Amino acid sequence: MKKAFKTKEIEFGGFKGYKVWDKLPNEDKVKRQHKGSQVWVAGEPKTKWRIIKDIHSKGKKGWREGGVTVIEMETGIERFYTKEKVRLHPKPLIK
Repeated sequence: MKKAFKTKEIEFGGFKGYKVWDKLPNEDKVKRQHKGSQVWVAGEPKTKWRIIKDIHSKGKKGWREGGVTVIEMETGIERFYTKEKVRLHPKPLIK
């Protein structure tokens, strides 16, 4: 069965048009054990590689809704997203 890779836009932090994955299957959701795994960010090309640095629980200081810290593989820059914006990459470069 072919997976659907659809996004939707929501309002987040006063910003309209924040893209998240629509109907993300449970097996593609990031969980604590996926630290170090490659992810695909909603609204970004599949070829923009990122690795999970940390997963933040809902309610953690500075993370009211929880979230994910990722590192861009090309630049080493850290980025921060909601959990709904990232999914495990369907075709990781590194296994």
